[in-house]
Amino acid sequence: ILLSLVFLSFILVLSNDFKEDSSDEIKEYIADNIFSNIEKTSLELISIKNQTQADSLTKTISIPKRLGENDYQIIGKNQSLILQSSGGSEFYKKKTINWKEFWFEGSVNSQNSEINLLLNTTTNKIVIS
Repeated sequence: ILLSLVFLSFILVLSNDFKEDSSDEIKEYIADNIFSNIEKTSLELISIKNQTQADSLTKTISIPKRLGENDYQIIGKNQSLILQSSGGSEFYKKKTINWKEFWFEGSVNSQNSEINLLLNTTTNKIVIS
């Protein structure tokens, strides 16, 4: 009986670790996907800017409402994009995008499940809202 209790507790600990590891990997994958969508959309806006004479361009993309159990924020700061959530299973990830002429500013919460990217063609800022 004692041996079976030890074995069951070992299985329980192992499954708990596996659950946490998989959750972290899924959050990393979602964050990378969000970053690539923002980067791709920003490149589309820059391409449109190069073909037109518009003062500003806007595009809306959808994002997941939650990252795991928590809402999260996407923050644009200079050449970095930051994804951050708080709470019991907090998460933080940063990606730097090295574009010489363009930079990011602003932030958005994930509650609306979308993000607006506004390219101001006179200042070369991509505003996240």
